[in-house]
Amino acid sequence: MTQIKLVAAICAAMAFFVPPVWAEAGREVMARVYQQSDVFPQSEAQVRLIVVDNKGRQRERFFNLRSKNDPSFKRSLVKFFKPANVKGVGLASETDMGSNAKQQWVYFPSLKSVKKLSSSEQDGSFMGSDFSYSDIAGRTLDQDAHKVFQQNDKFYVIESVPNDAADAYSKYYTTVDKATNIVRSVTFYDKAGEKLKTLSNRKVIKVSNELMVSNSVMTNHQSGGSSTMERSAITVDVDFSNNDVGLKGLKAN
Repeated sequence: MTQIKLVAAICAAMAFFVPPVWAEAGREVMARVYQQSDVFPQSEAQVRLIVVDNKGRQRERFFNLRSKNDPSFKRSLVKFFKPANVKGVGLASETDMGSNAKQQWVYFPSLKSVKKLSSSEQDGSFMGSDFSYSDIAGRTLDQDAHKVFQQNDKFYVIESVPNDAADAYSKYYTTVDKATNIVRSVTFYDKAGEKLKTLSNRKVIKVSNELMVSNSVMTNHQSGGSSTMERSAITVDVDFSNNDVGLKGLKAN
């Protein structure tokens, strides 16, 4: 074999070879992202949810958000307080960090009842917004397989594929700021592989000397709508019990 043919053969083989280090690097990048986003074990904030449809019509809703993270479980509690027609409606989320199993419950004060959401219901629209109930609970590191898709001096783009074939997303791409490990955007694809929606984190603030996203916009490429979450009155000096962010907290006034 001539030297030219040998080089061509090596190049052809390398075109289909993905070194294992790339897969490991993708998970390592996302591990830092999750560590940064969960830097505070507990937090509380007020959230303004702005939902805009494809005709530009806008609705606003307001809720309190409590979060509690530990190595075993990740919990959050949403309680709406305005407008009057959604006041008292709540969503409790609990994720087992060992198994990645997610449970969610909704509470409607008019019915005085708690409903546990099925897996398919978790993929539904959160209070008419472009966020799903599952989006509110968030994902776990090992819920997906991660690899570095692209990178430059400032950003990584990580391609993540869910391990569960029944997941609502076929894949998603996360743009990560290398300097801060802050997520700048996430683009989600539906089960058919079509671009579904993009989350853009548009404002980052400092809370107790740590960076935290305070403004996020989810743009739905298929419906033409968008939903914005604006966080304010953020505090991390809180001490919640599991009940405070669980079923008892869900029904509390």
